[in-house]
Amino acid sequence: MKLEDYWAAFVAISFIYKIIHDEMIIRKLKKKDREERKNRENKVKPNED
Repeated sequence: MKLEDYWAAFVAISFIYKIIHDEMIIRKLKKKDREERKNRENKVKPNED
C-alpha cells in the first residue's frame, strides 16, 4: 500500500467516526431535552385527576 492509500483510509475512518459521534451526541441531547420538557410540563400542571 502507498502512503496515499493509508491517508485515504485514515480520512474515511475519522470521517465515519465523527458522523457516528455526532449522531450519538444529538441523540443524547434530544433525549435530555425530551426529559426536561416532560419535567417542565409536570411542574406546570402537577395533577389534573
